[in-house]
Amino acid sequence: MYVAENEFGTIVGFTGEGRERSGEPGYDGELYAIYLLKEFQCQGIGSESGKGFAAFKKWRFLL
Repeated sequence: MYVAENEFGTIVGFTGEGRERSGEPGYDGELYAIYLLKEFQCQGIGSESGKGFAAFKKWRFLL
């Protein structure tokens, strides 16, 4: 799980991820969900969270 914090250290969102669930060959992991408080949506936070997760895990994803 990754969390997004605002400038005051308050958690404003998080990601849910784990093993790939569809059985598609070649995919090890899956980003299940990105949750953000409404006032923090549409600011690029979710996109950056997904990129960070993919880079850290070095997985290919079905999005």
